[in-house]
Amino acid sequence: MRRAQSSVTRNLRHRAVSLAATSMLILTGVTTAGPAAAQDRPTAGAHFTQADRPYHAIDLGFTVLNWSLTINDRGQVAGSGNGIGYLWQDGQLTPLGRPAGYDRFWAREINEAGSVVGTATGSLNGSQAAVWQPGSFTLIDRLRDDATSSYGISINDWGVVFGTGESTSPDQSFKWHRGTLTPLWHNNPYTNQVGINNWGDIVGEYEPTPGYPCDCRAARWHRGVLTDLGDLGGDGLWPNQPADVNNRREIVGHSTTPELEQHAYLWRDGVIRDLGTLGGAHSFAVAISDRSVVIGHADTADGGRHPFLWRAGTMIDLTTLGLRATDEVVEINSAGQIVGIRDGRATLFVR
Repeated sequence: MRRAQSSVTRNLRHRAVSLAATSMLILTGVTTAGPAAAQDRPTAGAHFTQADRPYHAIDLGFTVLNWSLTINDRGQVAGSGNGIGYLWQDGQLTPLGRPAGYDRFWAREINEAGSVVGTATGSLNGSQAAVWQPGSFTLIDRLRDDATSSYGISINDWGVVFGTGESTSPDQSFKWHRGTLTPLWHNNPYTNQVGINNWGDIVGEYEPTPGYPCDCRAARWHRGVLTDLGDLGGDGLWPNQPADVNNRREIVGHSTTPELEQHAYLWRDGVIRDLGTLGGAHSFAVAISDRSVVIGHADTADGGRHPFLWRAGTMIDLTTLGLRATDEVVEINSAGQIVGIRDGRATLFVR
């Protein structure tokens, strides 16, 4: 569900919407995906048929940051630029406003009902997770009286919100649904959370050994059970950084290889699959649709970095289908519409 950011950022707390983190030592039932498996290295710039029509770009009318842009399967796009939230649909751009007492609203994810989760910020009230529904905001209570901030990260189609709360020590993640707030696990600020799907799977990172630097591991949490996602065989810090989870329970992100390269991966049913590159060293998956189509960015043989689309075992260089090398892809829906950023502006790429 969560179409996470195309570049991994460890300091999103300082940007008003935090990809906070989790230390999962309180959970039990850990299983391990094991070493890399089913690795593929498709050739760069594969050729495609006339059915692969070029994309054309639609400017959505606002500037945006990549971590505040999201699309659902109805083609509704939500995002924020300069702290102003927007909803775009069928050519109509609607400001979302902001909750009373707050200066800004940073949209983070939109579900199929058109509900938008994000974070409201203000000079007097700090940061607080919030949900926008047509015409109104609902502020989500903080976990404790001493909490200084909370952040809305993801919302599924049942209206279940996943977020994190910042306090003096320790931080803590939560679920919220219809007014009921449920504490989950304690956080380490150097790990990152991605999102929740309709199964209730929550994807992000955990920390086997608390401390700094973070020995962060990617994982899926479901009903208190932690499943480590494995990696592509490389050593070092942050060997697997997840980016998105869909309603088929598939997860994408990027992981370190034995050659110390970063490669996009697809995790499915306990197997992590190397998606390869466009001929260069590195690739980074940022989102996956409910039809198992992956988007991201990958290095080319000539040293460039291009947006890509991966489907059914083949990586497509999207510059062969109308995108620019400098275009940033953020999220894809089941209709194949891609929302992204061109020259700093929210852009919808459609065929």
